[in-house]
Amino acid sequence: MTPPAEFGEEGYLTYADEPAMEFVEQLAELTPPHRETLIRVLTEDADASKRATAATLLNWAGNVTESIVAVHKLLDDPNSGVRNNISRFLVHYTSQLEDQRARRSVIDAMGWQLRRPGHGDRNKSIIALAELLKKFPQEREYIISNFGDDIRAIAEQSILSNVGDVAKNVLQQETADGQDNSPR
Repeated sequence: MTPPAEFGEEGYLTYADEPAMEFVEQLAELTPPHRETLIRVLTEDADASKRATAATLLNWAGNVTESIVAVHKLLDDPNSGVRNNISRFLVHYTSQLEDQRARRSVIDAMGWQLRRPGHGDRNKSIIALAELLKKFPQEREYIISNFGDDIRAIAEQSILSNVGDVAKNVLQQETADGQDNSPR
């Protein structure tokens, strides 16, 4: 069974699944007052399970841009589950980062995540970068100049189309005349 599609356009995570939406609406109502606590758990708690849960709950805590700024550097958390949940949060909301300095800081964190040995880290990072580029295509040059080699390696080595093809799309730059100007 395929999991339901996820969306972040409402400012919180929603699903293309009617029964799940009942819970989503409750989470969106109850979680925002606890956003600072969730961030404190992510940054200070020794229990990886609590940190991973806090990262997931950020999807309904509101103030997504402030939350991103507060937690994106935790993509370097020693626990893969925490990194996974922070990455999943970022995938949905990085395109809402209007401030270029904050956006570049997040890009840098995702770029370092591309270098991790685990597939889960690399695939979420490349997907988040691709989502960000949909809204901010002007960041492609920054991404390629800093992390192009890593993205090229994923594009060449990944056997999964939802990772390798996404990496190829991040690399691809076409001019109006259709010529490929991707950095090599």
